Amino acid sequence: MNLNALSLFVSVIKHGSLSKTSEKLGVPIATISRQIAELEKSLQIQLFDRQKSGVKPTLAGQKLYDEVHLSIDNLLNAKQVLFDDEQNLKGMLRISAPPKCEPVLAWISEFGQKFPNVQIHATMTDRILDLSLDSIDVAFRIGNLHGDDFIAKKVATLGTKWVAHPDLLARFGTPQNLQDLKHFPLATWAKNGEQEVLVQMNKEKIALPFWFASNDVYAVEYMILQGQAIGQVADFTANEWIKDKRVVEILPELEKPDYELFMLYATQRYPSLIVRKFVEFVLEKVAG
Repeated sequence: MNLNALSLFVSVIKHGSLSKTSEKLGVPIATISRQIAELEKSLQIQLFDRQKSGVKPTLAGQKLYDEVHLSIDNLLNAKQVLFDDEQNLKGMLRISAPPKCEPVLAWISEFGQKFPNVQIHATMTDRILDLSLDSIDVAFRIGNLHGDDFIAKKVATLGTKWVAHPDLLARFGTPQNLQDLKHFPLATWAKNGEQEVLVQMNKEKIALPFWFASNDVYAVEYMILQGQAIGQVADFTANEWIKDKRVVEILPELEKPDYELFMLYATQRYPSLIVRKFVEFVLEKVAG
């Protein structure tokens, strides 16, 4: 079996089309198509259904992908490991983290200074990822995560503060307790379709309707800074705003829950030296 053709087959499924695979790998579409056709001929099975919108694996194609894609990743990464030189570390590091996650950005910045020849691409999103399908080497996510195909290490504890613009407090007054928040416009992160957000302080919980919600933290922060709503933001963001007198903290005496940040990386894929060095770098920073 042609390993190059098998690698192209895996890439086509990951990217969903020959054209996207060609763009990502820099391989002509004609070459990819020919290699896939030769692979199908050697196996005597059809691997893809060809459609106008792209290609879709047949049942046999999906079974083949499930069997070989991790092994192909191992081979590609092992090749890089053989030629890696720690003193002249080069290559691409693909990271995913929640939007505006400053601890992660600080680690990336310092790692980049230590290894200037490493290119880093950061996908800042909260959505659930498949590390292999999304081509992510290391992901950071909030919450205690468990899985058979990745290792999760706790790397930080993130605090939050409730804040409001002085103009909003001039219009609505200042909340004195958790129940008072029912009478204030609230901006929060939420999924589409949700109509309330569960708020916890001093171990007391309350479901609150919101005035504005988004899956984009920047949109939520914009509404807070414009004096349109109160909201809960990360400590590192709130402290900067409070210092600049852009907002004031509300209900500071109430205890807010902390959120744990975990670093995730694949267990079954043999990691490149770049990935290993970044994971070690972060864990050393946490331990120090």
